Amino acid sequence: MIHHAGWFVALGPLIPLPLILFLPRVISVDELLNHLPEVLSLTWGIGFLPAFLTGIFMAILTGHADCAWYYRMLAGGIAGPLITAICCGIIGAFIPMFFYLIPLLLISALPSGIVMGLLIPWLPPRIARHQ
Repeated sequence: MIHHAGWFVALGPLIPLPLILFLPRVISVDELLNHLPEVLSLTWGIGFLPAFLTGIFMAILTGHADCAWYYRMLAGGIAGPLITAICCGIIGAFIPMFFYLIPLLLISALPSGIVMGLLIPWLPPRIARHQ
């Protein structure tokens, strides 16, 4: 279970970073690199709890790492945005200045949950099945 949560926290916020390139405003490479520390600190600072809870949820829901790939992908695609919406709603209720980040975090939680749902069985530590 910690295996799933650790990888979701470590890699989850990095997966939607290429989406920044497709934002409506054209961003140069220099401008992107200037804003990269800010974006990473926001995604890991605010997205830590949803990513951690999504990793635990995926570990409990999928049960075994050898379940079907489409089941893991569907579960990650549903659990990521759902848990992010709940956590961001709670954070936004106490700290209203973060309320504007909810759509951005929900958009980034969907591909992150799907990709991590597909990748998680192949990330170390892989435990050999008992025979």
